Amino acid sequence: MNIEIETGVLNAIEQRWSPYAFDGSAVSDQEMEVLVDAARRAPSAFNNQSARFLTAHRGTPEFKVIQETMIEWNQMWTADAGVLVVALGRDRFAYNDTPNPLAQLEVGFASQNLMTQATAMGLHVHPLSGFDADALAAKAEVPGYTPYFIMAIGRKRVVGDDDLIAKDQGRTWSRLPIEVVAQPFGNELIEA
Repeated sequence: MNIEIETGVLNAIEQRWSPYAFDGSAVSDQEMEVLVDAARRAPSAFNNQSARFLTAHRGTPEFKVIQETMIEWNQMWTADAGVLVVALGRDRFAYNDTPNPLAQLEVGFASQNLMTQATAMGLHVHPLSGFDADALAAKAEVPGYTPYFIMAIGRKRVVGDDDLIAKDQGRTWSRLPIEVVAQPFGNELIEA
């Protein structure tokens, strides 16, 4: 197992990064199959497995259809992603046809598995929410499913100082301290 010695956190989690600049290289069908295989192993209530992923490779009409539902900024930086993936959740439980209030959580679990696997494979994933979910649902024609977010997947492009996207990509991101994220039950919450 490949574990980061200093913190004990898996390298694929420690190294996960959501770039705004992709190099334009293709993500193969085989790579996508491995990513979806990782995603489908996520936990779900009653083994409902409500997460679905609609994929569109760069250069296809479907890629453009997905992009057209995005805000302008997202359309710009996703142009060089190898694939766009729409993350959907089934609105009702399969076993009894009642509303599934956990669908979004289940899609999140599955997507995190996908992102961790992608990082381990040398790919990068940038999830985004700046899109028109109603327009995307209508274009996808998947009744009973809700699109929660889109993931741009590809290989991070090395950018120069003159690249506008580099400004954001070069930013240092920090995480909240562990003692803020996990606190004893019954105590007043500490905010960072």
